[in-house]
Amino acid sequence: MSGKVVYGDAEVVEQEHLDSAATCSLFALALHLELEQESVHAATTIADFPKIVTPDRMLPQTLAGLHKIEHANRTQAYRLLWRQSTDFLLQRSSTPPDEPTNWIINAEIPHTDELASELQAFCLSPDVRVKRFKVAKDFRKYIHKMIEELRLDIDHETERKGSPYTLVCVKNRASYKRRLNEYAEDVRYIGRLLTLVPQGETEEAERVKRLEAAKAAFRSK
Repeated sequence: MSGKVVYGDAEVVEQEHLDSAATCSLFALALHLELEQESVHAATTIADFPKIVTPDRMLPQTLAGLHKIEHANRTQAYRLLWRQSTDFLLQRSSTPPDEPTNWIINAEIPHTDELASELQAFCLSPDVRVKRFKVAKDFRKYIHKMIEELRLDIDHETERKGSPYTLVCVKNRASYKRRLNEYAEDVRYIGRLLTLVPQGETEEAERVKRLEAAKAAFRSK
């Protein structure tokens, strides 16, 4: 849950995102009641709230549900939802992510003390992969906390030799690996969108061509 909103005497809990089944039911009901303009307005509004109705995952699932309903894929609302999802995924994953060519970690350390400055310099170094902090336990915990809170691509381990011990930090490729996984999943949904093209395919021929090219780029990588 993301928080609470008060309407009069009622307290309503806001959700971070909707369930795709609920979104599908909303548009299915609008179709059944012939609320064409209302469903178009809803589809347009959804585009302004990508964290509530995610265009990369929830919209393809919503479209898959609507596609099973007769004539649903002929509606303007369906077309708008399909375009939102298609455009988002093509913008993010039309081509494979570039493999990193250096060890720079783009991060802003929100502190100005000496240890934070050292960590910042380490992150921005393109060549240095290992940094050793020979500091007391509290300072090691402080560095550990910054790495965890900022989700830095750094593995860290305490070397228990000498006094004080040394926190050994080694850069990794965690973000790149996450992006590769996201890209592979995006391409799977791109393939799904190709099976959910709105009725009147000629109107979407250019987008369909770009989706097919994105799938081909994945296969050839």
